[in-house]
Amino acid sequence: MLKLNHVSLQIQQRLVLDTLQCEFAAGQWHVLLGPNGAGKTSVLRVLAGLIQPTQGEVLLHDKPLQSYSRRELAQQISYLPQQLSMDFAFTVRELVAQGRYPHLNRWTALSTADQAQIDAALHMTDTEHLAQRWVTQLSGGERQRVLLARCLCSQSPIVLLDEPVANLDIRHSLELLQLCQQLVQQGKTLIMSLHDINQALSYAQQALLLKDGRIVAQGAAHTVLSAEHIQQVFQVQAQALHGGVYPRFDFHV
Repeated sequence: MLKLNHVSLQIQQRLVLDTLQCEFAAGQWHVLLGPNGAGKTSVLRVLAGLIQPTQGEVLLHDKPLQSYSRRELAQQISYLPQQLSMDFAFTVRELVAQGRYPHLNRWTALSTADQAQIDAALHMTDTEHLAQRWVTQLSGGERQRVLLARCLCSQSPIVLLDEPVANLDIRHSLELLQLCQQLVQQGKTLIMSLHDINQALSYAQQALLLKDGRIVAQGAAHTVLSAEHIQQVFQVQAQALHGGVYPRFDFHV
């Protein structure tokens, strides 16, 4: 469905991504992992069409990303950034409703079906009680869940998430990951950056391991996230803790 075809990205003389070649199959949960500065956010921004690669191209359904209009792209791909300034006078419901805009003609009012989709997105992200609150009054974790609701409201088949659990407490982190699991079961394609290797092993099907803008390993998560690869990329010792279908790790410097 989505493919990086020999993609490189250079920013201010620094090679951020170096000749990435990979495919993201439809209907699966793909996770990007690597240390800070490995290129995870840059990959997501390139996939979202927010920045153009210096070399290579991104293909969506075998067509270059730039061949799509912004509206067409928004119908196909939604993106939740790690940080987004929300210093504007919208209520939570108004912000979530923006997810419907790619499906509306100019000046078209939201229909009953659109309103129902907004309600569903608020319910799925446990933000119904925030609907009439100003977005400027939200905590960091609340903002993250509201922005996810906006992504879900768009009903795009591909969802890109940059560290979505970074600002969430334990309960909401687990709820969000379980929600992502349900979305994949419903046929959506998720591409998510994470720092937690054990979370990736517990939930994701596919993994892309990055270091210094290059791919170290890609494929099934339980194969990519081996003790050897973890040591190579993160410079830590990973000791497998058995007891599940796939190992979880305890880490030591």
